[in-house]
Amino acid sequence: PGTPRVEFRGREELLRGFRRTRSPSPSRHELVGSVQRGADCFIEGVVEGPAGPKGSFVSSASLDGDGLIRRYVAFYTSSRIPRR
Repeated sequence: PGTPRVEFRGREELLRGFRRTRSPSPSRHELVGSVQRGADCFIEGVVEGPAGPKGSFVSSASLDGDGLIRRYVAFYTSSRIPRR
């Protein structure tokens, strides 16, 4: 809450965002579900912190003909969404 949305325009900007150096985090991302059909994929995951569950995320991506990311979007919530 209170932080601006992060937005990248283009593949090179997205790669810089993934590669930039950040301080180490005690949190761990765990993928709990994924599906791919052709060039489109969807990923669901949770974030675990030292004290337990922290949050949930979903990501969607489309790949180009070379298998590189063409479009990527992710949403995160700092409250954990229970799995049913």
